[in-house]
Parts: sequence; structure tokens; C-alpha cells
Amino acid sequence: MVMTLRRILEFSVVSQSHPRVLGRPDLLDAQVRRIHVAESAEVTGLLEGREVILCSGLTLTPNTAQISDFLTRFADAGAAGVIFSFLSDDAELKSQLSAVAANATFPVVLLDDRARFVSITDSVDQLIKSADSDQSASSAIIEFLTSASADRLGPMELFHAMADLLDQPLVLVNSLDEVVAQQGLSVSDLHRFLPTQSTHEFRQGLRTSPWVAVDVWHGRTKVGAIMSPVFHKDPRLSIAVERFAELLAQKLAEGAVDFEQMRRKARTEIVSDLRSTTPIDAETAQLRAAVLGITEATAFATTVVHFHTGSAATIRSEASSDHAVGGPSRSPAGSPRSSSDPIDTAAPLSHLLDSAAAEFIHFTRALNFPVILCRITDQDLGFVLCLPPDITTESGLTAFEFAFATWLSLQGQDDLSAPIPAWTMGAAGSARNLSFAAANGLDDSRRVALAAAALENRGAQLVLPVDLGFHWLAQGLVGTEDAALFVRDQLGPALDEPEYLDFIHAYISANGNVTEVARAVHLSRPRVYARIRRIEDEWGLHLDDAEVRTSLHLALTLHRLGALARRPDNGF
Repeated sequence: MVMTLRRILEFSVVSQSHPRVLGRPDLLDAQVRRIHVAESAEVTGLLEGREVILCSGLTLTPNTAQISDFLTRFADAGAAGVIFSFLSDDAELKSQLSAVAANATFPVVLLDDRARFVSITDSVDQLIKSADSDQSASSAIIEFLTSASADRLGPMELFHAMADLLDQPLVLVNSLDEVVAQQGLSVSDLHRFLPTQSTHEFRQGLRTSPWVAVDVWHGRTKVGAIMSPVFHKDPRLSIAVERFAELLAQKLAEGAVDFEQMRRKARTEIVSDLRSTTPIDAETAQLRAAVLGITEATAFATTVVHFHTGSAATIRSEASSDHAVGGPSRSPAGSPRSSSDPIDTAAPLSHLLDSAAAEFIHFTRALNFPVILCRITDQDLGFVLCLPPDITTESGLTAFEFAFATWLSLQGQDDLSAPIPAWTMGAAGSARNLSFAAANGLDDSRRVALAAAALENRGAQLVLPVDLGFHWLAQGLVGTEDAALFVRDQLGPALDEPEYLDFIHAYISANGNVTEVARAVHLSRPRVYARIRRIEDEWGLHLDDAEVRTSLHLALTLHRLGALARRPDNGF
């Protein structure tokens, strides 16, 4: 089979990053001969033609001419297309790329989520090699499974690579016949794999059908099985499935625990697919979730943990003792349980987020409901709580906050001097279906977390929209041109003088009490009066007017929420 860019975009290792074709979709079926990673157009002299280029955009800026020159040089060198996966969420750069790509002479693709280039190149190189050779499919797959490329892949990555190579449905079940991961199942097959007694009998029947079922062992313990209908396609492929089972077993350092991690990742893939620019339909999402064991949920509550960069909070033994007495009680925003100081974070935030994902199954195991994790940005972790009928949204969120805060409090115990980043947990309620919760609920919860993070006296806590007052409405305006214009109109003269912004904030917070203002900004009363006169004279305002104060208060809030800095992204 000839390798094409369209087929590459269909591979799970790429499709899970939700590709968007920005230019020349009509050329996706052209042949691809190689795949390379390149950050500079200086390498175009080394190309032989028909290569797909992977690029993270490290050398690109939001400059139309530079982006156009970059794409043109690769097109002139005969490249088959460029796939971008940016390291940062630069909305302006993405916008400029989209505009330039519309007039490109070859396909330009943007991955909405970050991708591991090494996983893409390893899988695609092997597929290209097998497509160009006279090897049988089984021989090509076995060669891949014995290669260094396969050794570098984690269990879940290897599973998806194997499914791509087989080009057939692939299912991994644990020792209880519960589905751990699947790829390629049709809607009818998804129904058959639902965790019911009849489904159990169906899977047992697979062992005498054209489906191949190969056991997976961890030491002397059977931990699961791999199933695929490859016998329909080529009986020799069953040998490849056996080799895959052997290699997968070698990667299972903790056996059943590794299967739990794979199942967690499979659930995360559903949420990611629902949040992509080409989301799966709600029925398919619900079916996939049910196949992975989420069958009793009647409500899906969402919460987002936002970590504050450049700050840290001491939330170790204090947080543990706080939670030990009957669990936490929700407090209003601005009344945190622990303090936050603007000091540098010792451990990289990315490492902490990676740890949360890696140890996710441990700190949620005590909960009586499934939780789906989704990393939203470099500072935000999203969670979907799949709540059964006997657990309310509030009790579920409270229990989850306790689990997360307890886990976080333990992270610095090996080095008590290492600060933990300050964090805010925002929650925006619940939905009746997973589709709405993933596509809308997580965005709303992030808005709550961001609004709470901008408040003074912020701290690690669960915050709901009702706790934010008008800050919740203001957060919804951030990213709009109207909000930016309003801030510039109200605060224009003070935007270049931060001390005046602080003064106005202190004046409004003190309700015009000059003594309190003087204390807050460390000025004498005469100087406070002088500054008030200057603001009123130069701005033409009357600070004792209630409407003026309201407008200034809203403008200050929008400014602190980032109305002049942030652009809409993922719903913001």
C-alpha cells in the first residue's frame, strides 16, 4: 500500500493530537517517501523529495513573510507537506500560519495538541518501509516489534502503533475481561464489548472465532489478553499478535497497575477527542466510555486545577491536617485556607503535572467513582468526575479536592524546602452527558479557576462560580475586543503608571476612606488627597461618584484577569 499524508494523519499517534489541514487538502493522497523533523528551512538542500516535515515552530514568529518563506522553501524542495505541533499556545502565530497556509502549494497541517515526534517518526518510518518493500504484512510487523523503535514506545503507544500496523480492530482486556484499551471497534462491536454478562460470554466465544485471542503474562501471572479479528485478513498475522503480546508483557513493570494506567489513558483519549476541532459524536463517546467501565455515571462534574506560575504555597502538613478533620469545607474565594507567597517554584511545573498524570490512579483509588484526567494547558489539569446516582456533585467535588490536596501535600516531603506551586481548583457544576462536560464543562471550570487565581488572598481551594461574584461574569469577557477597549478607555492614563493602578484599586477597596488608602499604599494623607485631585483633574472623573467607581472597579478586574494580554484560546 502506498503511504500518503492522509494515511499518516489517520494513524492514532497523529490523530490523537487532532490534526487540522490548513492548506491543500486535495494533495493529501500524494505519495510520501520519508518523514523528518526540521526546525529550519536551511535543511531543504538535504531533501530528496516527497518527505513529510514535522516542525514545532521554534524558529517561527507571527510574521507572515517569514512563515511564507519557510513553507515556500520546503515546497520548492519537493516536500510532501509540513505538520506543525507548537510547543506553546501562541494564538497569533497559529492565526498567521492559517492565513499563509491557505495559499500554500502543498498540504500544511496543524496539530491542536502537542505530539511526541519520536513516536510519529518511529511508527511512520516502519510503515513506509513496509509499504515500499515486498514484505508480507506479518513480516513487516514482526520486524517492527523487534526494532529499537518499538523498544522506545510505552505500553499505550505500542498498542496504538500495533493497531495502525494491523489496520484491524485491536482490543486489550485485563484478567477480569474488562476492556483496557481498544482501537478500531465499530459501533456494533462497541456494543458487544460492553461490560455485561452476555458480553463476557461473547468475548469467551471470540476464542473460537476468526478473532485471535492471545494471553498476556506478567511473570507467571496472566494479566489479560489481546484480541483482534486478524484471521479474517491473514492467518499469519496471528503470529505478529503473539509477538506483540510478548513485547507488551516486557513493558508491564507493575502488571495490573500498568493496565490501570493504560485504561486511564484510554479514557483520557475520549475527552481529548470530544474537545478536538472535529469531535466524535456524543453516542460514540458514551459507548467508548461504557466499554472502558464508566457505566453507572448519571452526572459528569468537571473541575480544573490551575497552577500559578512564579508563586508557591506551603500546603504540606498544614493541608493534610486541614483535611484530616472530616474533609475540607468550601470557603469563599478570597478566604483561602493557606497562604501564598510570590517565590520561585523549585520543581518545574511541567514535572509536577507529569507526576499528577503518572500517579493519578493512586490518589483517586479511594474515590467511589471514576475520574478522567485531561491536561488542558501547561498550567491546567482538567478532571471529569463520573458520578453515580448516590453521589451529589458537591460531595463528589469535595471528595476529589481532598484526594488531590492530600496527594499534592505529599510531593515535597522528601525535600521540605521545595515549595509547591500555589493552585486554584475551579468547578462549574455538572452535566448529564460526557460530551457536554468535556466540550463545555472543562472550559467553564477553567474560567472559574482563572478568575479565582486573579483574586487577592488566593489560595489552594475549591472555587465555584457563586464564590466569585461579578468576577465570574468578568472572566467571561476576557479575550473579547470589547473588554480590551473598555479597559483602555477607563484606565488608559494609568496603564503606563502601575502605582496609579494600585492606588485606584486601594481607593475602591477602601470605599474612599482616605486613612485606609494611605495605610494601603504607604502614603501620607495629604499625598493621598493630592493624588485624588490629580486623577480627577487629568482624567475628568469624580471618584465619589458611584457609577465611576463601578466602572473603574470593573476595568481593574478585567485588567487583572488579563483582558489586554490574553486572546481567546480553548474557549477563552
